[in-house]
Amino acid sequence: MTRSAVLVLAAVLGLGTASVSVYAAAAEPQLKFRGAGANRVALDAMHLTTFDRGLLANLSDWSGEAVKPEQLDGKPVLIITWAGWHKVSHPAVRRAQALAQRYKDNGLVVIGVHNPTGFEKAAETAKTLGVTFPYAADKDGKFRSAIKADQDPNLYVIDRAGHLRYAQVDTASLDEAIAHVVGESAEDAKGLPERLKAAAAEADRQSRATRNATGLAPGNAVEVAVPEFEDDVYKKAKWPVLVGKVEKDKITDRINNDPPKINNWPEEHWIPSVPNRAGKIAIVYFVDPQLPDSLAIIPHMNRIRDRYPRDVVVTGFIIKRGVGGMDQNNQNSGDQNKLMERNTTFMQSMLSTRSVNHFLNPSQLTAENLEFNNETFQVRTSASRTEWGLAVLLSTDLRIRWLGNPYSNEMIGTLERLFEVDPAVAARRKLEGGKAP
Repeated sequence: MTRSAVLVLAAVLGLGTASVSVYAAAAEPQLKFRGAGANRVALDAMHLTTFDRGLLANLSDWSGEAVKPEQLDGKPVLIITWAGWHKVSHPAVRRAQALAQRYKDNGLVVIGVHNPTGFEKAAETAKTLGVTFPYAADKDGKFRSAIKADQDPNLYVIDRAGHLRYAQVDTASLDEAIAHVVGESAEDAKGLPERLKAAAAEADRQSRATRNATGLAPGNAVEVAVPEFEDDVYKKAKWPVLVGKVEKDKITDRINNDPPKINNWPEEHWIPSVPNRAGKIAIVYFVDPQLPDSLAIIPHMNRIRDRYPRDVVVTGFIIKRGVGGMDQNNQNSGDQNKLMERNTTFMQSMLSTRSVNHFLNPSQLTAENLEFNNETFQVRTSASRTEWGLAVLLSTDLRIRWLGNPYSNEMIGTLERLFEVDPAVAARRKLEGGKAP
């Protein structure tokens, strides 16, 4: 989840988000975090709280000498949860090892907390990964539960004052997070909460002085009543053209000349809540329960949502490739109640194993007169099996304006063009007090 780390800290301290930006650039690095929904809220609340060193007593079978609480005095600490059998966690382990070597003379302590299962093979995997930092078993899962670790890897950074500074920082931001706490003195770390409060109070005072006549602080997102537009207004807009990928591409022709409309946009079953898509472009991506590689799209969609938080609603749906796909002619096949139950279970498992910062729905969308079960459908998915993906961009009237590989630059370019031409997006931006960054 991309956000300014200081914004997270301010939320913990009960400060308004509008008041933080002045201090953010000077004091805290811009980091990415993992987690979403209620779990992310709980993790945010842990920031700048004192880390309970007594939790180390829950760890056993250390790879070397057990790390004692007093050994952490005045030192920056990195805690990484991992599993020898879970290869997805291995790159983060290697990254942690590299940081342990780089900052060993600066006092950095790295502690590995192994998954409650499979510890008997941890030593073999650790040797293969070149691990020299101490790691231990969390056999009862009490350590992980206390720090709200919900997957492997999860990364936690503790500063020299003993604050849990960053909970579940993203691997991509780990180097920056560690460099920041390593370069900070214990005194500076100790005084951070008070400095944040003072800086936020001053920035809040300044923002109140610059509010415009509508009562909007510049740059803030608010809920506004976006007007609805007739079909004629949408027809007159200069929509981007979808370029065909094959010689005869019926999907391209349909989207360019008579865009299919989603005819069963769900009103319920949303996870975690019903999204407000008024005046926003909807990015719809699909995952296939039979194709685990399709889940690789989730962090990519997290980043897109963080990049355009005011202008998009990112939503994940289920798709079945081949017979029974996103096609109105296939909705009568099978028991729909059982299908919804299966899809809901699948999406709940996604939440428990993946960090998701957007919306999910177990329904299967249908679009008027759009047939996906042909060769063109295969052409428009991403080429790599490890990055299998399919996404559509919907204008605010729920018509498909683009379909294809979600990892492509074409999708981002089309998305930004839709911001400019969609009448409801323009209306919402005007009501909010200006164009979103």
